Amino acid sequence: MALSSGPRVRAQGWSRVFYEAFPDAQGLWYPSSMMGGQHALALYERAHPAIAPRPLFHHPLADVVLDDMILETASQIGFQVQCSMYCSSGVLAHDFLNRRPAS
Repeated sequence: MALSSGPRVRAQGWSRVFYEAFPDAQGLWYPSSMMGGQHALALYERAHPAIAPRPLFHHPLADVVLDDMILETASQIGFQVQCSMYCSSGVLAHDFLNRRPAS
């Protein structure tokens, strides 16, 4: 766990070694220190061809379509959502600049 929770320069060094040693690797699957050890994915630039040129779903975070998804995801990863305002429809508009892990 020291690799994922230690200094970033150490993890970046290991990533460079993996990048050079495994030229077919397109990224790393690793335990995230920011999400309690849950896995995260870091993609190298050589993964670019595998990524769709346009997202299938693209909405601003304040879009009411995302409210349930944002609140559910925040709950799952232990984040609190601070709502900075209400839209004219009365639905929450989210302020993610002030996000922080739930205590």
